[in-house]
Amino acid sequence: MRREAGIFAGIRPRRGRDLKGRCLSLREREEIALARAARESMRSVAARLGGSPSTISRELSRNKDRDGRYRPSCAHALAYARASRPKPGKLLTNPRLRQRVEQDLGKKYSPEQIVGRLRREFGDDPRMRISVETIYQSLYVPSRGGLRRDLARCLRTGRRLRRPRPQVGQRRNRILDMVNIGQRPAEVADRAALGHLEGDLILGRGNRSAIGTVVERVTGWTMLVALPDGYGAEQLRRPLTDQLLRLPVSLRRSLTWVLARFW
Repeated sequence: MRREAGIFAGIRPRRGRDLKGRCLSLREREEIALARAARESMRSVAARLGGSPSTISRELSRNKDRDGRYRPSCAHALAYARASRPKPGKLLTNPRLRQRVEQDLGKKYSPEQIVGRLRREFGDDPRMRISVETIYQSLYVPSRGGLRRDLARCLRTGRRLRRPRPQVGQRRNRILDMVNIGQRPAEVADRAALGHLEGDLILGRGNRSAIGTVVERVTGWTMLVALPDGYGAEQLRRPLTDQLLRLPVSLRRSLTWVLARFW
């Protein structure tokens, strides 16, 4: 069931979405209900919410309860159910489009290339338009259907399951409240005082093992830290702490850890 919903494919299930974007929020529906009770015009409500009067009109006509009254919570539930209802995909209802996409996938074209070629060759025919995401979902989510599952091997990644991509600007292993290396005191950068240390890792073959290094920036004196259990943050914390505590207090004034290898 989880695979059918696309969870294992790295795709967020449609039913789990929270009706963002062009959909009205619960707070906006509450304002509409209050305005309707006060006999406020649809144009006035639309202007206050930053929408159009037709949106308010459709909302009031489509999302009434069984008694014909408009209740915000009931309206929000009806809109949620309507948006979550499974709908037949374009590749299921358009055999010509499906055949063309399958042929191009067999030629090792990427979904982005397929979409671009369709746009160029069938620019005046909206029935031959499709999005990149639709192609990926048809390959990775069985419930969406439309394309043969074996065509996923034709993708350049060759993955059987889809991996979610990080958001733009998002880094892996981001450390909360991290102080950038450019913000350390001038005496550290200028090597003007003893006791300022710099740490790094020496990685083994295939990144399967590592040794920690701690260098005193003025003298170049180096300590090696054994990491038998791995070199993640938790595996590194205890051996590094034990090693630093062996130093006099005057020689452990600050530690700058080089994180470039983790990004």
